[in-house]
Amino acid sequence: MDAVNEKALTELEEYKKQGCHMLIPTMGSLAALADGFRIIVSPEKILSNPKDGDVYQHDSTQWDKEKKCWNVPDDVAQVRFHAQAFQKLARAANIIWSNPLLTHDPKFPRALCEISGAVRKEDGSWRTLPDFYGSDLDIIKEELIAQNSFKGVFDAKKQWLVDRDFLQKRKNQDKSCITGAKNRVTARLLGLKNVYTVKELEQPFIFVQIVFVPDMQDREVRMLVTKANVLGIAMANVFGVKPSVQPAIEYKGDIAPDQCINDDVIDIEDGAETQEEADRRYTVGKDQPPEDVPSFAMDPEPEPTTAKSLRADFLNSEVESQVKTLLKMADQKGFSVMEWLKTNKQSSLEKMPASWRPALYDKLAGMPDKKAEGRAA
Repeated sequence: MDAVNEKALTELEEYKKQGCHMLIPTMGSLAALADGFRIIVSPEKILSNPKDGDVYQHDSTQWDKEKKCWNVPDDVAQVRFHAQAFQKLARAANIIWSNPLLTHDPKFPRALCEISGAVRKEDGSWRTLPDFYGSDLDIIKEELIAQNSFKGVFDAKKQWLVDRDFLQKRKNQDKSCITGAKNRVTARLLGLKNVYTVKELEQPFIFVQIVFVPDMQDREVRMLVTKANVLGIAMANVFGVKPSVQPAIEYKGDIAPDQCINDDVIDIEDGAETQEEADRRYTVGKDQPPEDVPSFAMDPEPEPTTAKSLRADFLNSEVESQVKTLLKMADQKGFSVMEWLKTNKQSSLEKMPASWRPALYDKLAGMPDKKAEGRAA
């Protein structure tokens, strides 16, 4: 073993004595490292204060929202990782990602993302681990309603909060699925715990990356590296070749509800503050991704947006968005909103009864466009 790798092993021993989190899941024996590979040691610190965005409190009673501090000692206060922390650890571990496979269920508002992550082993090969993450908008809406309920009774005054948060969830459903799938793979590849104490996060997480370093003293190796670099530059300059990124592949098919229940992987954009212990975990494959294609019938042609789904979008949107939609429709239909408000003795679309806006939407939807009327005439 060369001096660089020996120094890295000494550094690892020092971190281990300090009680750091030694995340070296792919190493059976670093001393058996193949020739031409180097050990790179990199520490990564996860900030234990929820305001920094890396973690959120496992138990809301332990955290003082107003003072932004813990109510309990550091060895008692428990936190869970946000997506921001998972991303920091994935970068430090140099996890290589496959293209995400995004599945949409045509019958239900469910989405599922499958992805694989890989890290290099000590022999130069790769350890690959697949997993998936699902999202069901029906379940998410029930959760939002439950969060604004007391003793099983929903607080109707907080309907606007449910509408606002649900619209954000639906807008970011695909992105949340991809993030959740990556978080699950990162946790399994690195052997992370579900919950850490603030005291435990005082120590950094220690990673080992295996990097191939060619022997540039060898004349033949230098020639091969030079040819590869020159060829890459020539292809880019002459033909404009750039690294290609395959977009997410969308399938259509049924998605089981039990695959779409939220677990302990949380995206920071969710704004989640608490979550009970989640033990429902599932595994796709073992150390290698499945060779067969997903059992969904591929349908590259997206289904057209129906009038029913448009109306559902209108009902689920906020008052401001509903008003904008009504004004746009009225302009397309040549309909005078001011005359209609005056006839019905209403001051504005915003202040009119909430049930009137859907009725006006239906009225406008049933009217022909003014351009169509002009062509007919």
